[in-house]
Amino acid sequence: IDLRTGRSRRIGVVRLADFYETTWSPGARAIASTNENGDIYISRPGGRFRRIVRGRAEPENTTFWTPSGRRIAFFGVEKKRLSVFVVRSSGGGLRRVATSVAPYQDFGPRGRLSWSPDGRRLPASGGRMRRLATGRGRPSDPAWSPDVRTIAFRAQVRGERATIRTLDLATNVVRRVSTGAGMPLWSPDGRRLAIHEKHRLLVVQGRKRLVAATHSPLLTPPTWSADSRHLALATNRDLVVVSAERRKTRRLTRELRSFRIH
Repeated sequence: IDLRTGRSRRIGVVRLADFYETTWSPGARAIASTNENGDIYISRPGGRFRRIVRGRAEPENTTFWTPSGRRIAFFGVEKKRLSVFVVRSSGGGLRRVATSVAPYQDFGPRGRLSWSPDGRRLPASGGRMRRLATGRGRPSDPAWSPDVRTIAFRAQVRGERATIRTLDLATNVVRRVSTGAGMPLWSPDGRRLAIHEKHRLLVVQGRKRLVAATHSPLLTPPTWSADSRHLALATNRDLVVVSAERRKTRRLTRELRSFRIH
């Protein structure tokens, strides 16, 4: 969609089969898809369709591209242990980089793997591993800041509401940012943190809070604009652009009836 004219155009046709999870590569040049057999396929506009992993991926868990689009990380099971694997998006080079100590349990989606902006590190990466102090609760959904100095994550303590926290990698200082079970997403300039939940989006900058809420659930995590001033949201009814600086939204589709911001 062209934001100036409101016109949309098709950029290509991508072939998809019966998949549980699909993710676009950076630059929207390809789609990685996971099927019920644990296979991962790469689809490109024009109908090109290639399997790069056979039977290793967990079906209900998505794939995670490096910023360059050259590699993909995913969850899989090996020797009855949940593991993290990395493979080249062109195929080949499959390797295990981390393995859980606890026995494998099939309890659905695992959360998120977050590549560092330089594409060289994951919050759990084998070989040389560094344990991070995250405070009370079970950490999940990590997100690197653009300057690679901070990791935002969700923490869940049994019987309590989940919180969003940040960890300073130089000092190991953990700071609580907000309550809620959302997924943290850094703006490209690193000044703002968007927290994505099923029916709302919270944008945090210091003590400033801006909340966008919808009666229709958000289908996918929102996307930041390159200038860090807006976020694009997709619900099951609408495509909307939200200003991260003031209480203003813009509808990109015609059927917006359930959106408010406060």
